Amino acid sequence: MSFKGFQKSIVRAPQQLKVKFNIGEHTKDAVYTDAERRFDELEKETKKLHDESKKYFEAINGMLNHQIEFSKAIAELYKPISGRASDPDSFKFEGNPEGIQACEDYEAIVRELQESLAPELDMIESRVISPADQLLEVIKVIRKVAVKRDHKKLDYDRHRASLKKLQDKKDKSLKDEKALYKAENDVEQATQDYNYYNDLLKEELPKLFQLEAEFIRPLFQSFYYMQLNVFYTLHEKMQGMSISYFNLALDVEEAFEQKRGDVQERAEALLIVHFKTKGLGRANSKLGSLKASEAKAGRGRASSTASDQPPPPYSSPSPTGGSFSAAAKSKPAPPPPRAKPAHLSKPVETVVALYDYEAQAHGDLGFSAGDVIEIVTRTDNQNEWWTGRVDGREGQFPVQPCGYAGIKPMRRRTQFLSGLHPTDIIYSFSFMTADILCFIIQEVTMSGLVHLINARLAHGDQLISGDLWVDPKAGVFVPPPNPAPLASVIDLQDRIMAPGFLDLQINGAYGFDFSDDIAGNYAGLSYTERYRDVRRKLITTGTTSFLPTMTSQLPERYHQNLPFLGPSPSRDPFDGSESLGAHCEGPFFAHNRMGVHLPDAIHASGATSEPKRVFETYGSNNLVNSDNLSKRASLRSIPSRVRMITMAPERSGALDTIKRLSQAGIIMSIGHTAATYQQSRAGIDAGATMITHLYNQMNGHHHREPGPLGILGGAADLNLENETRILKQAGDGEDSNVNDRPYFGIIADGNHVHPASIRLAHLMHPNGLVSVTDALLLLGGEDGTIDWLTRRLTKKGVSVTLEGTDIIAGSCVTLLQCLNNFRRWTGVSIPVALQAVTSRPAAVLGLSHLKGALTAGADADFVVLREEFVTGQTTSGLVVDQVWKFGVKVYDQSGQ
Repeated sequence: MSFKGFQKSIVRAPQQLKVKFNIGEHTKDAVYTDAERRFDELEKETKKLHDESKKYFEAINGMLNHQIEFSKAIAELYKPISGRASDPDSFKFEGNPEGIQACEDYEAIVRELQESLAPELDMIESRVISPADQLLEVIKVIRKVAVKRDHKKLDYDRHRASLKKLQDKKDKSLKDEKALYKAENDVEQATQDYNYYNDLLKEELPKLFQLEAEFIRPLFQSFYYMQLNVFYTLHEKMQGMSISYFNLALDVEEAFEQKRGDVQERAEALLIVHFKTKGLGRANSKLGSLKASEAKAGRGRASSTASDQPPPPYSSPSPTGGSFSAAAKSKPAPPPPRAKPAHLSKPVETVVALYDYEAQAHGDLGFSAGDVIEIVTRTDNQNEWWTGRVDGREGQFPVQPCGYAGIKPMRRRTQFLSGLHPTDIIYSFSFMTADILCFIIQEVTMSGLVHLINARLAHGDQLISGDLWVDPKAGVFVPPPNPAPLASVIDLQDRIMAPGFLDLQINGAYGFDFSDDIAGNYAGLSYTERYRDVRRKLITTGTTSFLPTMTSQLPERYHQNLPFLGPSPSRDPFDGSESLGAHCEGPFFAHNRMGVHLPDAIHASGATSEPKRVFETYGSNNLVNSDNLSKRASLRSIPSRVRMITMAPERSGALDTIKRLSQAGIIMSIGHTAATYQQSRAGIDAGATMITHLYNQMNGHHHREPGPLGILGGAADLNLENETRILKQAGDGEDSNVNDRPYFGIIADGNHVHPASIRLAHLMHPNGLVSVTDALLLLGGEDGTIDWLTRRLTKKGVSVTLEGTDIIAGSCVTLLQCLNNFRRWTGVSIPVALQAVTSRPAAVLGLSHLKGALTAGADADFVVLREEFVTGQTTSGLVVDQVWKFGVKVYDQSGQ
C-alpha cells in the first residue's frame, strides 16, 4: 500500500466502523447487492474449479507413480529373501525370479501407460486448469474494481454525512461557510465517482455471468471427454495386460488360492514363528531369581492342572539344545513344490456388432447385429476400418457399427493379501484396478440415450414425421431400443431435422485463411488457435464437417499447413466443425485459368502434373504412401491429410496422376481448366469424380464444343442401355454416380453463377449437384478492404473482389445461404435441396455410412431447422435453430 493509500484508509476508518455497527445512514443498492453476491459465488466456485481440476490432474499422475513404486517395493522384498541384499554376488535364487521379472514387466506397462496418458493430462492443464487461471485473473481485476467501488461508497457516505452536519448547523461562521462549500464540492465529486463504478459493475456483471456460462459449458464438456479418454485408456491397458506370470483366465480369489498353496501351513510349522522370549534376568540378580522361581512354579502348576494337554511345541532352550532337536525331528515333511502357472497366449481381442452391415465391395466383411468379430488388425482410430474375422470369413469392416465385447461387470473382490507372494499381490492389485476402472467407466458414461420426437426427418426427397434415438457416448444414431429405456426426451415441435451440412470447398472464414503462414502471429493468436476459433464459429451456421481448402501455394507452405488441416483427430463435439481432410485447389492449373490464385505458385508447378511433382509439391507425408499407388485402396484406409485435389486434366502427366491417386482413394476433381470436352471426358475416365465450381475458370459451353459442362449429359457415344440408365437416374432420384456423370460443385451466392445457369446444370444432372461456398476469410466480417496473402480484397455484401477491380476472388456466404438460394432459383423441395449440402457431398467423399444421413450407425451430426417466410418471396427460407455434433447439442439459437 502506498502512503497515499494509507492516508485514505485512515480517513475512511471511522466510516467503516459506522458501516460495521450500522451507525448512521448508508447507501444501499439492491441490484448491485444481488450482483455482488453472485460475483462472490462465481469467484469462490472458479477457485474451486481450478483447485479440483489440479487435484484430479495430480491424482491421476500420483496413482500411476504409486503403482510403479508398488511394483518396485514388491521386487525389493525379494532382495533379502534371495540374499542379494547382504551378498550382491550371490547366485543363489531362493526367492522368485519369475516374480521379479513380472514386477519389472508390470512397471514397464505402467510407464507406457503414463506416456499414453501424458497428452490427455496435458490437455487437462491446457483446457481446464489454464482457462480457469485466466478466468481467475479476470475475476481479480473485477474484484479490484469492486473494492474501488466500495471505497467510493465509503467516501460518498462520509462526505454526505459531513455535508448534512454542516447544513444542519444553525449559526454558521465564515469558516463554516467555506467548509460547507468544500463539502458540497466533495459530495458532488464523490457522487460522480461512486455512480461511475456502481453503474459500471451493475451493467457489466450480468454480461460477465452470461459469458461465464458460455465459458463453463465447453470447459466442462472438454473435461468430461478427457476424463472418458483417461478412464478408457487406463481400463484398456490394465484389462489387456499380458504378463505370463499371471494366470488371467482365473478369478482373483481362485488364482490367489492356487498360488498360495500350503505356504501358510508351512510357515506356521517353522520354529521361529512360535518362539517367545521370556525376559530372563541375570543369574546374580534378585529380580532375576524371583522371576525364575515364579516361572518354575508356574510351570509346575500348569503341568498338574493340565496333564492331559500336549506340551507346548517349543520350550525355553536347554543348555544341550534338546528341545530344538526334538522339534526338528517332529517337523512335517514339506509338500511338493507348486507347479508354475501355464504361460497363456495373448487374449483374442473382439468387438460385437451393434447393427447389421452389408459388404459394399470385394474385401469387406459383412455381419449381423450380435455377431462377435475377432480383430485381426486394427488402428488406434475407431473412425477407420479394421480387419476382422467372423464365421471363418475375413475382411475389412467399419468400427462404428460395433462395440467392444468382453468388458465384464465389476465383481466384488475379497482381499486376501496375507500369505500371498509379493508378485501375487501385484496380480490381485492389477485385476482390482481394472475392475474399479470398468465400474468408473460405466458410472461416468451413464448419460443415457437422447430421444428426439415430433420431428420432420429429411429422408431422400421427402420429409417424414418421426423420431430418432441418439447415443451421445458413441456419438451416433442408434436403432429404436426395445424396450425403450429411460432417456432424455427432446420435442422438436414439428421442426425439420436434417444431417449436418458438409462444405467441400471453403478457403477460410472469420478473418482467418487456411493458407496463412503458420508462423504468423495474428492479434496474439497462433495458427492453431485461429483455426479452432473458425471451426467453433463455422458449426453455428450448420456446417458440421468441411474440407479446409488451400489455394495455390509454393511447396513450402503446403508442407507447413497440411499437417494442421488433416482429418480431425478428436471426437470432442465442442471442438467445432470437423475437418474430413484438406482440399488442395491448385497449383496444377491451366495458366490461363488461374483466377486470383498466386501466379508464382502456378508457374512454379511447371507444365507437368506427373505424380512425382505432385508428391514433391504437397509433401509425401501429406498424401497416401507412394507404395500403395500401384494397387487399389479404399478411402477408409488412407493415412492421408489430403482428401481432395483439383487439377486441370489437360496438363502433361495429369491423367496418370488422376488415375493413380484416385485408385489410392483421394478424390480427384477437374477445375481451373482450359480442357475441351474430350480432355474433360478423359479426366473423368481416368478417375476424376468431381468438377470444381462448375462454370467458373473453365471453357464455356458451345454447341460444337461443350467443354466440361457437356460431360454432365453423359458420354458422347451413349448406347441405348447407357441412355436408359442415365435417364432413370435423373427420374427416380437415385444418388449413385456413374463414371460418365461426375458430381459438380456450384457456388450459389448470386455472383459466381447466374440462377438460370444453376437451373440448367441441375436439370442436366440433378443427382450430381453439390453446393459449396468457396468462402474466404471475409465470411463473417464487415464490408471493407483487407490484406489477403499477397493481395488485397474488397468485400461488399456477399461479393468479394480484388481491390480496384470487378474480378471475383471468392464468396462470403454460408452453406445455409447457398441452400436457400438454390431452393429459390430452382423451385426444388426442401429435402431435395438439403441433399446438395448433406448426403451428396458425403457420397463424393465415400462417407455415406458415416455422414450426411440420419441412419443408425452414422455420426449423430444434425441440424434443427425452421421455415421462415419472407415478404415478396414465394419460397420459405430455412433458419438454423440448433446444431448437434456427435450427439451433443453445441449451438442453440435460443441460447438454451
